Amino acid sequence: MLELDLSNNWFTSKFPEVSVMLHLLKFLDLRFNEFERTVPKELFDKDLDDIFINHNRFKFNLPDNFGNSPVSIIILANNKFHGYVLASLWKMTGLEEIILNNNRF
Repeated sequence: MLELDLSNNWFTSKFPEVSVMLHLLKFLDLRFNEFERTVPKELFDKDLDDIFINHNRFKFNLPDNFGNSPVSIIILANNKFHGYVLASLWKMTGLEEIILNNNRF
């Protein structure tokens, strides 16, 4: 599976960890749901092109491996993420767009 799009469903649960187990996944879209708790740090080691996990209720510090992600687009807006972002960004060489607004950085 190359794309997993669960957006705009108002699902309530923790992060769907099956997405981390999909080895061929390139596009992850979980926008506009009620997912909560943490995002597995393994997500940022996957060879994904795009990550859209905005407008949920995720609450955690960004993991140390955040900058390992090879994504070109990552949108984390409107959650409750914490942590330091700038230290990781220099490693994200393919990054074209990042949206972080309305979090707790």
